[in-house]
Amino acid sequence: MKQLMNRIGKGLLLTVLMTGMFCALPGEADAQRKKPVNKAAKKRAVKNAVRHNTTNRAVAKRRVRKRYVKRHVVHRTYRGFPRRGAIVRTTPGGAVVVNFKRQRYHYHGGVFYVAATGGFKVVRPVLGIRVRVLPTARRRIVVAGHSRPYYYYGGVFYTQETNDAGEEEYEVAKAPEGAVVDGLPEGYETVAVAGEDYYELDDVYYRPVEAEEFDEGVGYEVVANPVK
Repeated sequence: MKQLMNRIGKGLLLTVLMTGMFCALPGEADAQRKKPVNKAAKKRAVKNAVRHNTTNRAVAKRRVRKRYVKRHVVHRTYRGFPRRGAIVRTTPGGAVVVNFKRQRYHYHGGVFYVAATGGFKVVRPVLGIRVRVLPTARRRIVVAGHSRPYYYYGGVFYTQETNDAGEEEYEVAKAPEGAVVDGLPEGYETVAVAGEDYYELDDVYYRPVEAEEFDEGVGYEVVANPVK
């Protein structure tokens, strides 16, 4: 009888131990699944993700220069401005005569005329000719690398000079590369080079560039001849 009770006790003990082992197994599995997270590594991962997203946003917002293809570049200042080479019957009232290098010019409102068959022809002024007054719509332009400012109106650049009598005059000057103007008068030609449009007026080439200082947000920069 005593032996029987000992066998039963051992069986019960074995059953209890086995049950405890099987019950403990799920807990151990959960513990393995719930391993502690390295907080420093997690912060680095989040920081890298934020940096990656920020970089993507910066690239998406990068400003792209617009291409202005065959844009009509006549600025409103020059609407109605006579076209280079046009023939008019008479010069405007108040035009002044300017003699320079054996040529008689008639000047009015930023426009130069010479006598021609049928009246007067609108021409480009030669370098060095001087006038006393420029239109109020002229623009003062500062160009990097040049110690003196330029004045621009109607496709012509000027510098301010002093004559022998101590009076201020404006002398027609060579267009400086890098100068940005607000517009061109009628008479320019569109020249396509390597898929980009340039505008040529009086043998000076311009390219359209972004220019927030102008009302329309676009300016025209003097560049070297792109055809050469």
